Amino acid sequence: MLACDETSKQKTAHVPRTRTGTAAWTHHVRAAAVFVFIVVNLSFWICPLMVLVLLKWLLPFSRVRQVIYRWMSWVYQSAVWCHDRVFFGLMGIRLEAEGLAEAYPGEFYLVTANHLSWSDIFLLQHLLNRRAPVMKFLVKRELIYLPLVGLICWAYDYPFLRRRSLRAENGAAGRKNDDTDNLSKALKRFMRSKASIVSFTEGTRYSASKAKKQSSPYRHLLKPKAGGLTAIFDMLGSRLEAVVDVTIVYDDPCPSFWRFIGGRIRRIKIRVETIPFNNVFKPEDLEQGRVAHAAVADWINRRWVEKDRKISRMLNQLTP
Repeated sequence: MLACDETSKQKTAHVPRTRTGTAAWTHHVRAAAVFVFIVVNLSFWICPLMVLVLLKWLLPFSRVRQVIYRWMSWVYQSAVWCHDRVFFGLMGIRLEAEGLAEAYPGEFYLVTANHLSWSDIFLLQHLLNRRAPVMKFLVKRELIYLPLVGLICWAYDYPFLRRRSLRAENGAAGRKNDDTDNLSKALKRFMRSKASIVSFTEGTRYSASKAKKQSSPYRHLLKPKAGGLTAIFDMLGSRLEAVVDVTIVYDDPCPSFWRFIGGRIRRIKIRVETIPFNNVFKPEDLEQGRVAHAAVADWINRRWVEKDRKISRMLNQLTP
């Protein structure tokens, strides 16, 4: 697990740590127990999932595949439901979410969020489970070799990206074009069924040391990367129903995944804003029917300025 750097501790010192009065070792025992449950739960649902994947491969007929995808969605939703019973039932984590729609009935959604911890993934799954199409993440290709996780990513057609693709904006123009092409190819698999594609636009988890290294102009965020978003907008176009922008704040200055499953994080605030795709860009932002990269960069930078201010307000609300 990532350790919280000293700068980050100082920066969020006004947020109170939860003090349960329980010896520190009990948090580690609880975290280990919850981690084992997650592994067992995923292992259980992997079995019917692999049967469905095999059927999908043996029966390459459009209507049959649609039925199989619906069953695969049910498996996904059931696994998330089990996780939710532990996090928000047994552990009693207090989640305060505002702006969440009752349902997202469209075919494709783009979900953007600030990224603090692996627990962000479980929170997003909880928020959108059975409300929106199955969530799919832009994931590093190296994750395919991770037990259970890689198998799940492969089965649900997650777009796998080479590490170089995630750094496209730091390379030469020729490399950018190659990386954009690689991302476009990865997204073609994603479009085989309804989905909510998740983009942690910062490209990595936030820490104060990372923010300092890249001279981030934001108090609580890293610089957003527009390359992946541009490819998503180009690929999905008008098929994209809306952008679901999620802002996450924890009551712990070091919200690592281990602290999350160990019960040290007790309160989480989330704000959701849904932006219809038609309201994202103006006609002048298009070049030959495609969204210009500069327009995407301008849009996400403006969103990030507002998100940074929003995080400041949400952190103040967490202060008793």
